[in-house]
Amino acid sequence: MFRKFSIILIIFLLSTCGLEAGFLKKKKGKQPVKIAPASNIFGVANGKSVPNKKTIIQELNGEKGMPVLEVILSESVLRRGKFISGNPGGHIGLAVNGKAFSISEGYYKKTSTICATLPVEEYLYGTYDPLGHSSFGSNLGSCYGRNVWGIRIYKLPGKYNLNKIAQYFNYANSRSRSGDKKFAYKKRKQNCATFTAIALDHAGFKNYLTGLHLLHFPRDILTDFMKEITSLSPEECDWEVVLYRQIYTEGYGTSFSVPNFEWQRLFTSLPLVRLVFGRLPTLKKNTIREVHVDPEDPFHFAVIRPYSRVHWLKKLKDRIFKEKWNKGRPKLKEK
Repeated sequence: MFRKFSIILIIFLLSTCGLEAGFLKKKKGKQPVKIAPASNIFGVANGKSVPNKKTIIQELNGEKGMPVLEVILSESVLRRGKFISGNPGGHIGLAVNGKAFSISEGYYKKTSTICATLPVEEYLYGTYDPLGHSSFGSNLGSCYGRNVWGIRIYKLPGKYNLNKIAQYFNYANSRSRSGDKKFAYKKRKQNCATFTAIALDHAGFKNYLTGLHLLHFPRDILTDFMKEITSLSPEECDWEVVLYRQIYTEGYGTSFSVPNFEWQRLFTSLPLVRLVFGRLPTLKKNTIREVHVDPEDPFHFAVIRPYSRVHWLKKLKDRIFKEKWNKGRPKLKEK
């Protein structure tokens, strides 16, 4: 038992550092084919997008209105020929009253600006950036590359000031453009999780960068956020979790549950740890609705349906037999 747990812990540490184990050496030779921008291909940069991307968000908002805050976690992506994701922590962003704030390395390298701002429907389903600055699959069109979970907050106590989030990101952008190294993008401690946590702290939430964090990881921030909102009464805080399910497109790997989310769930299930830290809230147990695009629909319309949990054995079966694991997905026909 101890030996098995040690092996799991070693794999966890390797994955959180974004490293591949020595026995999983990177293969040389043929690399994944990059899809050239083409307006007649669906789900690629500068290609066709979900046609009802704006109205589907309005439909989600139909019952309770637009969420005042949404914390958005994108899963990691398992690329072709890989057994460990290059970005096992996934990606985290915020949306305030429908406006998304997202930190990505690609956007920073192109603009020297730490945070991209765009409508939430573009963050999820957009494919076109007229300036060419956005990082597709990260802060533009996230759902074409991976599953995205949104914690939608409709009501909060008065002690939280969500206006502070936009103010902080505006300040961070001005500092990053001026060359301030404290607002430069760095993979481990100045990443999307770092700046998202600081923005939430400015808005009155707890400081999620303290505690038992080896690195600043998106899932850790999300879990701490969920712990805080679940501690509030329903009269104080009205919220739900929505899954924006990954859209089947060519060129991206399989969406993969953030590894340290899964390992931490395993670790915190141990009796002693559970007594010390308490039970952690999970996404899947709190999700009721999902937004889905049927891969057989030639028009690629998004629809809202009840959340359906896919068993991990089925995911593994599809990954091996349907997606051929390391050969990538079959090419999609142009429509």
